[in-house]
Amino acid sequence: MQRARAPSRAVRGEPSAARSPPGEERVLPLRSVVYSPMSRGKLYLLGDAAHIVPPMSAKGINLALNDAEVFARAAIQQIQQGDSRLLDSYSDTCLSRIWNYQAFAAWITEIMHNVGDTSYAGEFR
Repeated sequence: MQRARAPSRAVRGEPSAARSPPGEERVLPLRSVVYSPMSRGKLYLLGDAAHIVPPMSAKGINLALNDAEVFARAAIQQIQQGDSRLLDSYSDTCLSRIWNYQAFAAWITEIMHNVGDTSYAGEFR
């Protein structure tokens, strides 16, 4: 027995949300956030919990996957060999890459969204 589907309310080819008329421009300051260190005791931060980059740079998932790989290798070494050196250096290992991506994110955002507004001046706006 098949379930009946509710009719779709959206008309194909038509926008589903109302559009507002042009006339107001806004620049949203997309901030970068990095927590350092990325671990404390047995708590380890990965991905957006540890760092946020503006979406313009499209690097968030790359950083999150790198964090996961570094952490997984460190956890495996700790569990299999009882060696905590990789876990102890997890934050430093990840942060060097993260800061490079943060610099790229600031640069690409500036290139793509330079509106001449100097009130947001600073290295990582």
